[in-house]
Amino acid sequence: MDQQATPASYEAALLELQQILEAIEGQLPLEELNAQSRRAQFLLQYCQQRLRHIEEEQNNIYEED
Repeated sequence: MDQQATPASYEAALLELQQILEAIEGQLPLEELNAQSRRAQFLLQYCQQRLRHIEEEQNNIYEED
């Protein structure tokens, strides 16, 4: 999978992260471990960005009241 392919949703990113974790806990070839680690890092950044965006939207909603 392309390391930069954006997940369809936050939930899809979490699911993929869980799958990567399960694969890492098993036996992976060194090259695949490196690729999976890079993908996990990208997904974590994506999730953090989505959470910050949602938090900002929620803050804006409550500030309007």
